[in-house]
Amino acid sequence: MFIDEVVITIRSGAGGKGCESFRLRPDRKRVPNGGDGGDGGDVILRVDPQTGSLFPLKSKRIFEAERGGMGTRNNCYGGKGEDVIVKVPCGTTVYNQKDQLLIRDLVHPHDEVVVLKGGKGGYGNHSGFPATSGGQAKELELLLSFKIIAD
Repeated sequence: MFIDEVVITIRSGAGGKGCESFRLRPDRKRVPNGGDGGDGGDVILRVDPQTGSLFPLKSKRIFEAERGGMGTRNNCYGGKGEDVIVKVPCGTTVYNQKDQLLIRDLVHPHDEVVVLKGGKGGYGNHSGFPATSGGQAKELELLLSFKIIAD
């Protein structure tokens, strides 16, 4: 089956929370040692020369990146969330569904665009300030249009 337009929803990953932790020194003084949270995953659209239409995107309409890991004690940082790569065919035009603005025209093999950046990880209390939560995840609806070349 051949599909030339599809609407998908993408979500970036939220940033991980920073850690609030203390350690005791030998002189019984409490010292902050909480690590920063990891950044959330990005959503990337990449041209795959092996894909011939938008049909594989019809069954899965929501693509969500992984959230960043939480910071832990002993100044350990949280891991970065896994990126989501959406494979599209060569000749795909990407629009913002809400206001129909052109985001990118993907015409060359292996072209890619980062459509949504993941949230920034929160700061731990290792620098003496209170721990913060990570950046929020973002959501966007995209209209993917496949240009057909006719003879």
